[in-house]
Amino acid sequence: MTSSIGIWKMKGNTFDGPSIGTGIMYDDKGKPIHQNIKMRNFTAEDSIRGMAQGPDSSFWFVAHDNFFLFRPDGKEGGWGWPPFNFPKTSPISKIWIDDDTSLFAGTISDNFYFIKNISKYRMWDGVEIGAGKDSTYEVKKSKINVKQIIIDPGLGVFSFAADAGNKNLIWIGTNKGLFTWNKINGKIDTISLDRNRNTTVTEIYTGENKHVWFSTLEKGMGIYDLDYKTTQFYPYPKNKTSGKKSQIRTATGRSGFGMTAKTLDPT
Repeated sequence: MTSSIGIWKMKGNTFDGPSIGTGIMYDDKGKPIHQNIKMRNFTAEDSIRGMAQGPDSSFWFVAHDNFFLFRPDGKEGGWGWPPFNFPKTSPISKIWIDDDTSLFAGTISDNFYFIKNISKYRMWDGVEIGAGKDSTYEVKKSKINVKQIIIDPGLGVFSFAADAGNKNLIWIGTNKGLFTWNKINGKIDTISLDRNRNTTVTEIYTGENKHVWFSTLEKGMGIYDLDYKTTQFYPYPKNKTSGKKSQIRTATGRSGFGMTAKTLDPT
């Protein structure tokens, strides 16, 4: 679990955390290395803003200052530092890893970044690290390219999902609606949700045949029909005592969407 005070684990009814690292790097024989680098001391003071697990079982995390960390899986201890330098940008809002072990990082106002092939079996090939300014950790050489994808200037990106029929087609939820991006040819398409493009899409579910479900901050749950290119919304129920909308932000999984939709009236 990610939180404002680091990373926690829960097994059964037992909590373990927050997780703490020494900031010391070791070689394959367990000896400390790169002592000239002032390594980050990963402690409970870090606020974790995103978490994603890849198909190779590795877990990736991003902290409040956009610094990436990873663990080889959910059982083994120790922390790894990224084999790439992430550019200075607005805070990361969402990270997601597709079936090809490519990492997507959405930001608050700088669209999203595409980092191809972060498989733990290959990502360190040819990587050289060293000390940058003020002796901070810096990747000097890497085959991994961090590419910014711009849909619209100033766009915030909050969710990703692979298309059910084409894994190279990525659905993207933003503060200006829903888009698709083809990671092979780079084509971007806009999914029309409203005329003013003021719908914030927080989660996407592509697992239902010929339909894409998504949640929004303003209009409740939505469903997009792939055949007819139409959208239907299911608004969140209003609080009977205060008249305010209930604060539902996201929903994932078929059962979650289905259970929510049954309690709402379509518009």
